[in-house]
Amino acid sequence: MLEQVKKATFIIALNEKGRVMMTRDMDLIRRIFLEIQSREHVPLTPVELDSGVSPWILNRHLEMLIHQGLVEGIVHQSSMDGSIDLVIVEDMTWDGHDFLSAIKNDTVWKALKEKFSSTQLVELPLIIIKTAALALLQDWAKRKIGLANLENVNGLAI
Repeated sequence: MLEQVKKATFIIALNEKGRVMMTRDMDLIRRIFLEIQSREHVPLTPVELDSGVSPWILNRHLEMLIHQGLVEGIVHQSSMDGSIDLVIVEDMTWDGHDFLSAIKNDTVWKALKEKFSSTQLVELPLIIIKTAALALLQDWAKRKIGLANLENVNGLAI
């Protein structure tokens, strides 16, 4: 019996500096944050994901997260053509942890994806996604502890 081997095929567009031309993938960004958080130690290591994500796409997302100040790491560019050939990640920054806190909850993430199309999620600034996710998370937490219908508890606005 012959075994069929599935191989991923990627077509990658590069700009004149050898950088991957792409749009953000918010599911991939969430997976990157979850992978970084799952580490038991914070050594400088590449991020590795299980599924068929192109290394160029993964590295470009990591580069953007580092430049945005959400992830601590090193971007190494090839001396030959200036393209990114390796991104090593140490940890998330404080802002990165806050962003993950906003999007980590599966209920919140599912609600975001139901309310916004994948195109809309790509086009929204991260601060808008974080703000919307925090509002959903706050509503979820209120319902969880029975405060969903209360406006004030002991004089505190909720």
